[in-house]
Amino acid sequence: MALRAGFAVEGLERGKLRYGDVRHDVERHARLATDPPVNRG
Repeated sequence: MALRAGFAVEGLERGKLRYGDVRHDVERHARLATDPPVNRG
């Protein structure tokens, strides 16, 4: 969803979230004001 909105992958945070006994990785996304607009056509 973030990629479709024009956000670039900045990194991966391994084991950041925990649900019960299971840890999950989280992708970090970012978008700068100077990035080109997203074409949603």
